[in-house]
Amino acid sequence: MPPNVLVNGQAERLSPGARIKGLNNQLVLSGSLVGQRLLVNYLRDPQGLIHEVWLLSEAEAQQKRAGM
Repeated sequence: MPPNVLVNGQAERLSPGARIKGLNNQLVLSGSLVGQRLLVNYLRDPQGLIHEVWLLSEAEAQQKRAGM
């Protein structure tokens, strides 16, 4: 449950005020994603918490990215 998330099977936390952007680039509430497995890109804040998340479309998911 937010603010706890799993990233590559490891427990992580969303930062206070974390932003999650959906496929249409609009904000998505973290609670609406509970229990789903999604491919995302993300950035961390200076404290190491996940601060910005982008849900990836099928086409974006097929592209090779550093850290995958």
